[in-house]
Amino acid sequence: MIAPSQIRPPENWQDFELLCKKLWGEIWNCSDTIKRNGRNGQNQCGVDIYGAPNGGAEYYGIQCKGKDNYTQAQLTTKEIDIEIEKAKNFKPTLKAFYFATTAVKDAKIEEYIRKKNVENIGKGGFIIDIFSWEDIVDLLKERKSTYNWYINNCQYADNSDVNVSISLDDDNALHPKYFRITKKYKLRERNYTNGIWGPFMQPLSIQPISFFNPKCKVDYRWCDIYFEVSNIGSTTIEDYKIYIQIDNCQELSCNFHYCDSYLMDPVIKASINDKKDRDRELFETKWRNVLEFRPKQTKLLKNDFDDFKISVKPEDNIKEVVVQWQLLSRDYQKEGKLTIPVKPIIENKETIIYVDTPDKLKSDEEVIEPKIVEE
Repeated sequence: MIAPSQIRPPENWQDFELLCKKLWGEIWNCSDTIKRNGRNGQNQCGVDIYGAPNGGAEYYGIQCKGKDNYTQAQLTTKEIDIEIEKAKNFKPTLKAFYFATTAVKDAKIEEYIRKKNVENIGKGGFIIDIFSWEDIVDLLKERKSTYNWYINNCQYADNSDVNVSISLDDDNALHPKYFRITKKYKLRERNYTNGIWGPFMQPLSIQPISFFNPKCKVDYRWCDIYFEVSNIGSTTIEDYKIYIQIDNCQELSCNFHYCDSYLMDPVIKASINDKKDRDRELFETKWRNVLEFRPKQTKLLKNDFDDFKISVKPEDNIKEVVVQWQLLSRDYQKEGKLTIPVKPIIENKETIIYVDTPDKLKSDEEVIEPKIVEE
C-alpha cells in the first residue's frame, strides 16, 4: 500500500472535484444520487457538489477549493465568508456546508471555520466544516472503494491535456474593412474651344505605371488569427498535428507563397522555394475551409507551447466565425470549438458619377462595398 504521505493531490481542479464527489458519495452512502451542481459559468450558490446522506431529505453541500498545486495559494477568510454567504441562497436550505481543499492544514483557518460554524448554527443556519488535503487523505484511507479508484485511475495515471487558444490584433474580434460609398451624380460640363461647343468632357487622371513594381489589388477583408497550442498535461505530446476548420468564412489562407520572380536566376529561385517547402507548417486540405498544422517541433513538452497564424476572410454580413479544431497525436487526441465576433470597420468614401444629360441625374445613393484597393 502507498504511504499516506505519498498520496498527492490530483493534477487539476476537475479531477479534484471528481475525487470529492466519489469520496463523499461513499461517506454519505449516496453514490448513485450525489451530484455536481450545474456547470461552469452558472450560478452555483457556492456549492460544487451536493447530496442527501443515507437517502434522507436534507442536503449537504461541498465547495471544492483547489489550492497549492493549482494557484500557489491558501484558502483565505475572505473566500470563506464569500462562499458561506453564497451557500445561504442554495435551495432547499443546506443542513451542512463543507470546504474541501488541496491546501495543507492551517490552524488559523480551522479556528476561523469553528467560529463561523458556532455563529451560523446559533442563527439557525447550516453546519460549517473544512477538510484540508491531509484530512482528505485520512478519509481516503478509511474508504477502500474510493481509495482504490483514486490510486489506480488518477493518482499515478498519466494526464495528457492540451489547450488551444487564439489571439487577435485588436479587442478579440475580427475587423474586415468595407467602404460606405456615397454616389453623387453630376452633369458633365461642356468644353468650349475656338467658339465651338465641344463634347462633354471629364477630367482624366493618368497614373504612372511601374514595370518593376506593378500594383495589385489588396482586399482588406482579410484578418489574421493567431493560434497557440499549449501542453497543460503531465505527459509529452508526440507526433501531433492540428486540423483547423473555420465556418462562416469565404476563404482561408496559410500565408504561404512561392518565389516566382522571372528576373531571378532559376537555380537561386529553386533553392529558395525548396527551403520554403521544408520550413512550412501550414497546409491546405481536401476539405473546404480546413487547414492542417504540421509542426516542425514534433514533441510538445510539459508546459511548452507552439504557435501559428491563419488568415481568414469572413463572409459578408455575419456576426461571428466559428473555429473548430482537432488535435491528433501518437497517444492522445482532443477537439474543441471557439467563437470569434466579427465587427466590420466601415470607411466613408465619396464617388462622383458624371452624366451627359440632365434626365440622367439621380439622387445620392449609398452602398456598402468591400475595401479592395490597388496598391
